[in-house]
Parts: sequence; structure tokens; C-alpha cells
Amino acid sequence: YLMFKKWPRKIFGYWVTLASLFLLFAFTSHIIEPGFFERCWLLALNAASVWAAVTFVKSVKHTHHLKRFLVWVIRLHVFLNILSIICNIFGRYSLAQILGIAAIFGVSQAIGLAIFSKVWLEAILAQMVASRLKHGLSLNFEYKQVLQSFSYPIKFLVAVLWLIVLTTNLNMYSFVSNGVINVLRAPRSIGSATFTLGGVALFFMIIWIAHLLQRYVGYFFGDTGTDDDLQNKVQRSRLLIARLVLLCVGYLLAVTASGIPVDKITIVLGALGVGIGLGLQNIVSNFVSGIILIFDRPLQIGDIVEIGDKTGKVREIGLRSSTILTADGAEVIIPNGDLLSRQIVNWTLSTNQRRLEIDLSVSGSEDM
Repeated sequence: YLMFKKWPRKIFGYWVTLASLFLLFAFTSHIIEPGFFERCWLLALNAASVWAAVTFVKSVKHTHHLKRFLVWVIRLHVFLNILSIICNIFGRYSLAQILGIAAIFGVSQAIGLAIFSKVWLEAILAQMVASRLKHGLSLNFEYKQVLQSFSYPIKFLVAVLWLIVLTTNLNMYSFVSNGVINVLRAPRSIGSATFTLGGVALFFMIIWIAHLLQRYVGYFFGDTGTDDDLQNKVQRSRLLIARLVLLCVGYLLAVTASGIPVDKITIVLGALGVGIGLGLQNIVSNFVSGIILIFDRPLQIGDIVEIGDKTGKVREIGLRSSTILTADGAEVIIPNGDLLSRQIVNWTLSTNQRRLEIDLSVSGSEDM
């Protein structure tokens, strides 16, 4: 029903054709003793399957985020059908059945997973829009970059699920999965340090997901960091704390999941301490200063502040640096370490009132 409502009639017709071929191929799996007619029927299904799949993928827009994935699926689909035809001609009907069924099942599952990924991206967009409407904010924001960033883990998940389906239909899942698991779990050594490729991959994957979530967590609550009319300053402070918690939890989970021994972590932290002493003082100082700004709150989002010769509104407070929007429209990025080490004049910390002195020169002959 969803495809009938959303897809153009032509593309939906191709999908109905593929679904019908899916059922017909499933029916051929029950043929135990094939004759000449059954073999010709399978050849016809192979040809129709190739035509329907190629025509379907050509009708998909080039802007679709899984277009390249679908193209590679169709290429494999055509290759498997050609092998099925060759096996059928040489009398290997059972093998031809397996290849043909795996091909059409692979295409059907790929299209289904493409719809699955589209639904997830639409759900993410709907959450962002609903949050902004709830806070009375404009719907004019850069959502494409957010969706593109979240599309990468979804694409990875789609590819893994599709490979599982394909290898299962080819009766190769146990062989492939055992081989991959053995490679990922095999212990490897560099000097006295022992690790596994699976642990390293899991370590970087968790860190990447943690950074992705902390970067865009504000969008799920309607805060893009660019709204001048956002009144809830407490919410942004909470978002900063949430970003910090996501990073800390992400790194702790990554270290735990990687299986790195605690004594090796101590060595790494010691080496990191030497690096901090040599050249990373400013980075660590800015990070710690960002944490102090979050909890101490000498300034908040939306405050009018004066720092040195710069005066403007606080646009963003990050973990490493903060952004000040001046009256000229310039965004001044100031490291958090400089914010704490320099004198700050906050005109709106406790009240929005400000005293102004206006000097007027009036001659004595004027009528007051």
C-alpha cells in the first residue's frame, strides 16, 4: 500500500512484475523431477527476471541514496541468472534453481531494504520537524546534511542484511560467516600487544557512532544551533551535557568492547600524558574549559557579552570553542581556554536591562 501511494505507476508496475516472478520462482523450488517443459519454464523466468530487474533499476532516480547499491545488486542478479541459464542448458537443473531463486530473492530483498532505509530516514526527518514545530521554530534548516550523515550507518546495515540473505539463499551462509568470524577473532600481535581485527573495527565503529550522535543530537530536540529566536537557554545547556555524556560513554564502550587489557590502556594513557605535556596542552585546556563553562555557566546561549574588543551574542558553546555573533554579522570563534582566562563582561547574565548615558548639548537660548 505504501509503495502504491508513493511510487509512480510505472515503477510500481515493475515492482509488481518482480514480486510475481518472486512467487513463480518460489513455486519452481517444489519441482522435484523436471522435464523439458519445466526447464524451458525456468529459462523463461530467468529471461523475464533479468528484464524486469534491469528496467526497474533504470527507472529509479539517480538521486536515490541507494542507487549505486541497487545497480550492483542488479549486476549480480544478471550474473546469477546467466549462470542459472548455463546450468539449465547443461542439465544441472537443481543448481539452476538455486541460482535463479537466489537472484530474484536478492533483488526483492534489496528493494525491500531500500524501502526500509527510506522509512528510517523519513522518521528521522519527521522527528526533527516535529521538535521544531513544538518549539515554534522555523522549518527552514539544513536537514540534507543530517540525513546524509545518518544514511551511512543505515547503508552499512542494509548491505550486511542483504549479504546475509544472499548467502543464505546460496546455501553459503555458514561457510562465509564462519570464515569472517575466524578472520575477525584471530589474535594478532604487534610487539607484546595482542588484538583482533574485530575488536579494532568495533572500537572505531562505536567512536564514530558516538561522534555522529553528539553532533546531531540537538536536531532531534529542534535545536540546530543557528536559531536566534531560541528562548530556552536551559535546553541548550542540557544538550551540551548530553553531548559530553555521549562522548564519554562512547569512548568507554569502545575501549570495553575492543577487549584491550587494562594494563595496555594504562600504557596508552601514560604516552598520552607525555604527548599532552609536549604539545597538546591547548587542546586539553580548551576541552576542560568547555566542561567548566557547561557546569559553571558564566555565560549562556543568547547572552550579550564583551570579550576584549569583541561584543556580540553567544551563538554556541562547544566542548572546544565557542562562537560569538557580532553586530556586523561576523561569527567569531573563541577557544574556551581564552574565555576563562580573559575578563568577560556579560550584559545579560542576570537581567536584560542596561544603563546608557546619552550626552545632549543644548544652547541656553533654546526653549525647553
